[in-house]
Amino acid sequence: MALALRFQDLLAQGSVRNHAQLAELGRVSRVRVSQILMLTNLAPTIQETLVFLPKAVRGRDHITERSLRGIAKLVDWDAQIQLFRSRLTGSQH
Repeated sequence: MALALRFQDLLAQGSVRNHAQLAELGRVSRVRVSQILMLTNLAPTIQETLVFLPKAVRGRDHITERSLRGIAKLVDWDAQIQLFRSRLTGSQH
């Protein structure tokens, strides 16, 4: 999430002109830039939660960018929040 916010900031400030330049700077594909930036469509409360989630001590993080793609595609923030909460609760069991 932090990377998505940073990418968005670089675009907004004009530090990079477009996704292609951002991809070059980040050494990732333009598709990957788009996937990362899609996270900025998440409800602000979800974004805040993600930024402050503790890092996984053992194993992999249960919440990944890939697992959030479907949620980020939803236009309704309330629907996003409900789905996010159900996945967050489900990942802790």
